[in-house]
Amino acid sequence: MNLLSIAVTPALVFSPSKPSAFPPWIPPRAPSIQGLIASKHHHHPVLLAIRCSTSSESSPTPEAHPSRIFIKGLSNSTYEGSLAKAFSHFGEIKRVKIILGKGSKQSLGFAYIWFTCEEDARSAISEMDGKFFDGRFISVMMANPESPTKQAN
Repeated sequence: MNLLSIAVTPALVFSPSKPSAFPPWIPPRAPSIQGLIASKHHHHPVLLAIRCSTSSESSPTPEAHPSRIFIKGLSNSTYEGSLAKAFSHFGEIKRVKIILGKGSKQSLGFAYIWFTCEEDARSAISEMDGKFFDGRFISVMMANPESPTKQAN
């Protein structure tokens, strides 16, 4: 049985003894991984599952998360929702945190964003570093593994 006949066979049942059959979670006409990578569908669920195959839950604290980025040079009027909206184009975001002054509760002009995948964080850095955002040019980089309070000092 060739691949073409498998792709058009509607009643195909997955069987480990038939290595040419598609598993039930992959539709017969699912795009190939290489096709998805070559296309503009970088955030296709199949690719996200493959890229994010290492568990992001294995980090003991959010501060130690390997996909945390640091943004500095933010306007005082920038809010977490606008950051989440702008950076969500690069992948799924777990958390956004703008650092506020202790006494004033005003933005100190920097923030952290936690992505679910390190690759998405790196894409955000390469695309957003040095860009004009909310009235300012911002710097975007990988965050140090230290806690945010240590980095603020």
